[in-house]
Amino acid sequence: MRDWARKAGRDPKAITMSYRVPLELRPRGAKPAGGDRTLFRGTVAEVVEDIRIYQRLGVTHFVWDLTATDLKGALALLERFAREVRPKVQRLPR
Repeated sequence: MRDWARKAGRDPKAITMSYRVPLELRPRGAKPAGGDRTLFRGTVAEVVEDIRIYQRLGVTHFVWDLTATDLKGALALLERFAREVRPKVQRLPR
């Protein structure tokens, strides 16, 4: 992306890299899933690592598609994310 921006005469730092993906946090105390796992669906530690990987690739904004099927579940997921995931990830310097 950065190379394409430069070739187009744009400042790569002026481009916001965002990623839209489903988010699901496994229940507290759940063991990591065996075998293949869908990114951003798993334990808090797994989701934190997924975010860090994408941050290292240049993503600065995430748009979450919540996997909860009702408002109560969606709010609980967002509250848990804010409490358990967000403090563990921070923006990486550009």
